[in-house]
Amino acid sequence: MSQLPRDLAMILRSRIQTSTSGRVRELAVHVDVASVLLHGRVLSFHVKQLALIAVRELLPHVIVHNRIHVEIVVAT
Repeated sequence: MSQLPRDLAMILRSRIQTSTSGRVRELAVHVDVASVLLHGRVLSFHVKQLALIAVRELLPHVIVHNRIHVEIVVAT
């Protein structure tokens, strides 16, 4: 079995963590033949978008399912 999807997932994970300054918690990246699936938690939509951009810079034509959850923090 090819290591390519696992290696690519590791590269994408590293790139996302770098471009977001490590602000994606519990980041998981899954790569298959036709798409990339992102999971994790962030505190803003901006950081979620930065994660997507990091993937698109390397793989502009691949479908990206961005399932990163934005946690809304309400001040009391």
